[in-house]
Amino acid sequence: MASLISPGFFGEPADARRTEFDIKNEQCQMEGSPADLIFAGDSITQFFSLPTYFRQFGYLLNRGISGDTAEILAKRLEADVLQLHPRCAVILIGINNT
Repeated sequence: MASLISPGFFGEPADARRTEFDIKNEQCQMEGSPADLIFAGDSITQFFSLPTYFRQFGYLLNRGISGDTAEILAKRLEADVLQLHPRCAVILIGINNT
């Protein structure tokens, strides 16, 4: 098993879910089953009911964090998306940058 990539904490809203994502990311790596589709972004992503619309695409992961900005998502992208080797990733971010 590869070592878990964890971006640490940022002193931002993202910190509230960092520990949760680290635990879930480790579980995904231990199971050895890559996600089919990962959504990453801000509150629009976090509170979106993915299975309602995307269940047919397989194993879904939601890595949305309310209050997140593009800068913070860029820092956590490797840990919360890339290391999980999804077939496809949807990035929805930027509204909190305005």
